[in-house]
Amino acid sequence: MTQPTPIRRVAGSRPRLLDAFCCQGGAAKGYADAGFDVTGIDLNPQPRYPYTFVQGDAVEYIRAHGHEYDAIHASPPCQHDSECQRIQGRTHPDHPAHTVPQAKMGRPIPPGHYGHYVGNFSGVDRARHVLGVPWMNRDGIRECIPPAYAAWVGHHALTHLNTRAEVAA
Repeated sequence: MTQPTPIRRVAGSRPRLLDAFCCQGGAAKGYADAGFDVTGIDLNPQPRYPYTFVQGDAVEYIRAHGHEYDAIHASPPCQHDSECQRIQGRTHPDHPAHTVPQAKMGRPIPPGHYGHYVGNFSGVDRARHVLGVPWMNRDGIRECIPPAYAAWVGHHALTHLNTRAEVAA
């Protein structure tokens, strides 16, 4: 459960956001574009992560340092929705089925369909361009949250944070 907390911030500073389970930084780019100072935390080394990075257990880090951030984004792995995982015979927690048509991996994307950047897909350069993540490799792309989505969420979060900060001032 979350509770609103008045935030006092130094004028002109960017609010801090913790990007938990960050991988290579898809969501981080969106939040940075929205106006956050982003720090990522991931269990595995992430040499491609383009912002401040901490290697460690995300849950433990949040317990110890979560209060130091204005917002926390967490995107733990959700491979259930990947056809590649079912091909390998792996199971993951269930989510609602996708209803938007997706192009087959490695094939041209027809009108009205979305690219399906999972598994060993082709078109890494196109995916980098479409998503706006030129530093990422295939592994990062297939795991990332699109920066445009995180930017949309970030802009709304900033509106809320700024309203709370004005009330606290």
